Amino acid sequence: MRPLAWSLVGLAKFRHAGRDRALLREDLRIAELAVDVFRDVEPIDNPGLSEALYLFAGHMLELDKNQEVDTYAEESVHYFREAASEDPNYALDLIFSLSLASSCLACTERADYVFEHAKEVVEVHRVRKAAGVAGEVYTTPPTSVSC
Repeated sequence: MRPLAWSLVGLAKFRHAGRDRALLREDLRIAELAVDVFRDVEPIDNPGLSEALYLFAGHMLELDKNQEVDTYAEESVHYFREAASEDPNYALDLIFSLSLASSCLACTERADYVFEHAKEVVEVHRVRKAAGVAGEVYTTPPTSVSC
């Protein structure tokens, strides 16, 4: 089941280049399916589930389906924290996930968590810098929220 879930993540992640709304809706459905499949994987695959949740939340935002996006973004943060604690290579993914969750939470009654996430991003980046991997070139996730 794990290979199927990772295949679904890959499909949802890399397929839509043109931003066509019909393709985005299909990618959203595939990302949701990946989340469902990863939830059934035993033992839990923290990197896989967090990646699927991140993609699902990102696709929800791209389609302006903001009603529950903060829940999925926050859940992605949780699983990326677990993954990063087991393997520091997931620290950058955690930073992106925290950024997405902050964007989502800024428009809710839980906006006070945005500051906490920002502090965590700084701390994770400090650890990456101390480990010598913070010099990598990366951009912030393309997804943003407008309140």
